[in-house]
Amino acid sequence: LLVPEKGGGDAPEDYQLDLFATAFMTETAITRYGLRGYYFVVGDEVGRSSFTKKLLQRIFGDEAIESLGLQKAPSLDEVVERLLRNWHAFYLQVGDDERTTQWWHERLGANRVVRLPQTEDLAEVQACIIGLTEGVLDLQSAISFLVEETKTPKVEAQRIVAAVSGIPIGLQTTFPNYGKLPAAGSFFSNREDLWPSEVSDSPAPKKAPKLGNIDWKL
Repeated sequence: LLVPEKGGGDAPEDYQLDLFATAFMTETAITRYGLRGYYFVVGDEVGRSSFTKKLLQRIFGDEAIESLGLQKAPSLDEVVERLLRNWHAFYLQVGDDERTTQWWHERLGANRVVRLPQTEDLAEVQACIIGLTEGVLDLQSAISFLVEETKTPKVEAQRIVAAVSGIPIGLQTTFPNYGKLPAAGSFFSNREDLWPSEVSDSPAPKKAPKLGNIDWKL
């Protein structure tokens, strides 16, 4: 029920702090395999273009910031550059404010800014972005996916896919280890190992059944 674009009068907003936290303070195993994770910002306003080390210490704590070895706060351009090394980052814009769109175009690039057709489409938009980036969907099959798997009306599905059609489709597939992640049943010598020491002879686990129409009420 907390929908942005209510004219709160707090522009610009502090997106830069979350961009920094993700770029400098967040680790995920997928990046150790040379692939990228997914990072979504949902909002309706421009952000701030600068911040100080003192502000970072106030938000995240002295110890956390000092552990990064930063002499001073990085610029927002440096934050975004580092962010995009490890993450497929997207700004999902609520509303159609051109000033906001342009600000995010200048930071992330036009192909990483997606205007939500409506806020209720958020989950479907994110699913399509991931499917298209991973190369398991194309623009036509994305429409079929929404219609068949999420029961989205075809006209609405077409509108959603049109909104995400400008993203870097298939980008994840261009990285060297795409398709080479350890298979189910693999054995590892140590918990932190990236690659298995051997592969189990046991049969692969069965695929999870389709959930269908399940009543989740307790």
